[in-house]
Amino acid sequence: MISWTTKRLKVEVNLAAIIRSIALLVFFLQ
Repeated sequence: MISWTTKRLKVEVNLAAIIRSIALLVFFLQ
């Protein structure tokens, strides 16, 4: 249970980082 929660948290953090980097790319390219 704890390991599953940790794994899910890591995935969500990675997704947030990817979305943030893509948003920065779009912002700078405009």
